[in-house]
Amino acid sequence: KYIYYDGSDGPGGDFMRTNASGWATGSYDFAEMFPASEALAPGEVVIFSSNNEAVSRSVGTPYDDRIAGIISTRPGFLAGDNRDGDVPVALAGRVPTYVSAENGNIVVGDPLTTSTRAGYAMKATEAGPIVGYAMEPFSGSTGVIIAVVRPSYYDGGPIASVPEVDTSASGIMTVAGLDVSG
Repeated sequence: KYIYYDGSDGPGGDFMRTNASGWATGSYDFAEMFPASEALAPGEVVIFSSNNEAVSRSVGTPYDDRIAGIISTRPGFLAGDNRDGDVPVALAGRVPTYVSAENGNIVVGDPLTTSTRAGYAMKATEAGPIVGYAMEPFSGSTGVIIAVVRPSYYDGGPIASVPEVDTSASGIMTVAGLDVSG
């Protein structure tokens, strides 16, 4: 098995390749570096700001249609250039997320959207943009839970469970439970 890096500047250069069966990482999310207009902490919900491709902390507008993702704690895979002022925004996967219970207690599978508290998510109880789904329950005022990031639109209907991926073609079996405490 090998890992090969081509650092040439020409077309097709600057890439890595392996003949192994896959890549592995100790972290769980895919993030991309975005310029930030302010200092942001891991777990904060971010929106696209008005400055080109920059992100900023959510501003306290529930169901903000500019929702971008969540600042990653430790990305498993990181895309983009690591420039001063850039932050890793989780676009998919599991990440610790600041939450507020202003729309009630959160249960596993609840859709999460921007809250009235800047940088925090809350349970979505009506149709609108969401950042993802709760992977842990929460009953308090504010705190941190693991969320699976999946920016999309929630139609306001009931959620039976966290959305799954159809794995029938790969032969992977469905998991009955998932422990994300570690």
